[in-house]
Amino acid sequence: MGAPVDAVIRSVRLGPGELPAPGEAADAARSRAEEILARPELRPPARTLLQRLFDFLGDVLRRLVEGVGGDRPWVGWVVVAATGILLAAVVVLLTRSLQRSPGSRHGVEVDGVGRPPADWRADAARHEAAGAWRDALRCHWRALVADLAARGLVEEVPGRTTGEYRSHVGRAVPGAARSFAGATVLFEVAWYAADEIGPDDVAEERRLGAEVLVEAAR
Repeated sequence: MGAPVDAVIRSVRLGPGELPAPGEAADAARSRAEEILARPELRPPARTLLQRLFDFLGDVLRRLVEGVGGDRPWVGWVVVAATGILLAAVVVLLTRSLQRSPGSRHGVEVDGVGRPPADWRADAARHEAAGAWRDALRCHWRALVADLAARGLVEEVPGRTTGEYRSHVGRAVPGAARSFAGATVLFEVAWYAADEIGPDDVAEERRLGAEVLVEAAR
C-alpha cells in the first residue's frame, strides 16, 4: 500500500484529539497559503474605470441622502430627485436658446434675418424702457448687422453664426474688425449669462456699433 494511503488510514484510526502533527511549521504554511492566493487566476478581477466612477457617485449620493434626510432617508431622495429634475430643465432650456453652428467653432446662430435696422432699434428702445437690458443689447447688435447688410458689406443668411459674421466683417471692413468683435462678444454674453447684462453693457454695445458704422461709411 502506498505511503499516502497509509497516512490516510492512520489518520482515520486516530481518535479525536489525536490528529497527526502538521508536516510543516505555521509560518511556512502561512507563506504557502499566501503564495497560492497570490496566483493570477485566484485574484479578483480589477474594477473598470466606469465601475469605480459608479461606486464614487453611489457613495456621494448615499452621503447626500443621509445628510439631507437624516433618519428619514425618503426626504433625501425627494430632494435629490427634485434637484435632478431642475438641472435637467435648465439644460433643456439652455440647449433650446443657445445653438452652436456646425460650420463655425464659436458663436451662436442668429435669427430674425431680413428685418430693417429701424425695426431692431425700435425694439431695443422698448426693451431699454422696460429695463430688459439683455433683450435691448441683442436688438442693438442685430440692428448693427442689418445696417451692414443694407450697405452690402455682409449678407444675412438664416443659421449663420456670430463667429461667421465676425469673419465676414473682418474681411469686408478690416478697420471695424476690433469694434465689431467687441460688440459681438457682448451679444454672445447676453445669450450665455442674461443676469450679467446691465445698462452699462447696452451703452457699450451702442458705442461699439457706432464705431463700426463710422468705419463702414469710409
